[in-house]
Amino acid sequence: MNPDTLRYVFFGLYWVVFVYSIVLHELAHGVSSLRLGDPTALKAGRLTLNPVPHIDPFMSIALPLVLAFTTQGAFIFGGAKPVPVNPYMYRNVRSGMFISAASGPLTNLLLATVFALLMKLSMALKGGETSLNAEFFSACMVLNLFLALFNLLPIPPLDGSHMISAVLPRELREPYERLRPFGLMILMGLLIVPVTGDAIGWVIIRGARVFLWALSIHGGLPAWGPMDLLGTGS
Repeated sequence: MNPDTLRYVFFGLYWVVFVYSIVLHELAHGVSSLRLGDPTALKAGRLTLNPVPHIDPFMSIALPLVLAFTTQGAFIFGGAKPVPVNPYMYRNVRSGMFISAASGPLTNLLLATVFALLMKLSMALKGGETSLNAEFFSACMVLNLFLALFNLLPIPPLDGSHMISAVLPRELREPYERLRPFGLMILMGLLIVPVTGDAIGWVIIRGARVFLWALSIHGGLPAWGPMDLLGTGS
C-alpha cells in the first residue's frame, strides 16, 4: 500500500480507537457497578461494546474532531454519555463509589500500557527505528494516558471528583457535592484561565512522565496525536 494512503488508514483507525477508548471507559463504570450490586447500567442497555448507546454527538464526535484540527492534535478531549449508576444500591456505598469511579481511568491506563508495549515491540522489530506502526501505537497510548489522567482530576464532573467525595468526611463531602451542578462550568473556567489551565496541564504532564518512566520509555515519542499520523503534527 502507498505510504501516504497507509497514513490515512492509520488516521482513520486512530478515531476507531478513540471511540472504543471512551466506550470501554464507560463500560468499565457499568460493569464495576453491576458487580458492586447496582444493575442500573445493565437495565439501561449500556453494558455493551456497541458504541451507539454510548455515543454523544457533541462530546464523542464533534468536539474531539474540532480540537484535533484546531490544535494540530496537541489537545484532544471528548467523552461518552455517562453510564447511569445508583450508588445507594452498592453493598458499601462509599467504597462502591470509589471503585466504580476509578474503574474508568484504570481501564484507560491499562489500554495505554498495552499500546505502549506494542509501540516498544514495533520499534524493537525495526532495530529501534520509528515506523508508522510505532507512531500509531504511540498516539493511541498518549490518547488513553490523557483520558485517564484528565479524568482523575478531582473536579466535578470528572471521575476523580467521585473518588475524592467517597473518601471525604461528611463535613467536607456535603459542601464539595454542592459544587457538582456547576462542575462543568467550573472545569471549563479552570481550563480557559491561563494560570489554572497551565497548572492542570503541569499535573497531567507530570503524571504522564511518571507513567513513561515506569515503562522505561525515554526520550521523544514517535507520535503524540492523530495529526502526527498524517505527517502534519507540530
